[in-house]
Amino acid sequence: MPINHGRRLLLPSAARTATTASPVLRNRRHRGIQVVLVVTAASGTGGLTIHIQQVDRDSGNAIDLAVDAAVITATGTYGFQMAPGAGSATPLYLPTDFQVEVAHGDGSSYTYSLSCTLLE
Repeated sequence: MPINHGRRLLLPSAARTATTASPVLRNRRHRGIQVVLVVTAASGTGGLTIHIQQVDRDSGNAIDLAVDAAVITATGTYGFQMAPGAGSATPLYLPTDFQVEVAHGDGSSYTYSLSCTLLE
């Protein structure tokens, strides 16, 4: 069973109209991540998607490792997990430098917070 090392708040609750990424985080020993997105106000258009991204330490560029297939358009609590054996055809491990991005489908407003739990 994965070990829970506490929930981290990545993005505090706020109204947003554009794609927003968490700060870049450094992973020293964890294999996976569970992400929770809490949407408290939704426009119902455009939608939100969760992206877990590897960040290149030299350039600062980010690439998608895992993207939640669900497009979120309503209020509620949503979860996404990336870890070895988490249902992916390719085992995905959490890289050393990573961020979580909430991508907006258009410029409509959503109010949400984003948190995560790192898994061993």
